[in-house]
Amino acid sequence: MSMKALVLNRYGGPLEITDMPVPVPSAGQVLVRIAASGLNPLDIKIRAGNAAHARHPVPLVLGIDLAGTVEAVGPGVSTSDGKLAPRIDPRRFDLLAAERAYDAMTNGTASGKLVVDVG
Repeated sequence: MSMKALVLNRYGGPLEITDMPVPVPSAGQVLVRIAASGLNPLDIKIRAGNAAHARHPVPLVLGIDLAGTVEAVGPGVSTSDGKLAPRIDPRRFDLLAAERAYDAMTNGTASGKLVVDVG
């Protein structure tokens, strides 16, 4: 399966719509289907190559701000109802979890889905 994502291939360059494989949650992770996403000032600095404290190698998918739903959980993620990880709102992915997961996600939120650590 694939999804669309906005990929930055070089600092200062354009964001390009690219097909990427849908990530699969591993142990301790959840897969979030992104309903809405935005780029914030830190993303703009990263895109320009001006965020030394948050430098990520290119190519990359920017974004940490999102609203979405947990679609799948990886092995070892405890669930209260058999479907969703606790601490994750089933209607909206919470921003604190997104910020905590920035370095652990397979791609940024400017994509269709993303995998984050919930442990």
